Amino acid sequence: MELTSFDELQRKLNTLENNAKKLTGEHTLSAKELFPISFMQENTNVSSLQELFPNYDVSSDATFSKIPSSVIEQSVKEHTKFNSWDELKEAAVKAYAERKLFENV
Repeated sequence: MELTSFDELQRKLNTLENNAKKLTGEHTLSAKELFPISFMQENTNVSSLQELFPNYDVSSDATFSKIPSSVIEQSVKEHTKFNSWDELKEAAVKAYAERKLFENV
């Protein structure tokens, strides 16, 4: 991040502060928000959750929850750099927070 003036620095710091405030508390995120194509391409050998679980409907939490945990864990181990679904989710949440924190900075 290159700065050309103190005013610009102040604007960026204010934006960071506002973004951080928006991240506080609990949030409900869609799969699209949590697992965007950029995250999937960086961390898996597929570009979407649907590709990660091609034989299942991942369009909603209700349908995703019907996927057997053994299938989820196996797909994660085979197609990602993570050892478990929990590790994948944790990385996705961290990446989401970083994207949102530095949005418009």
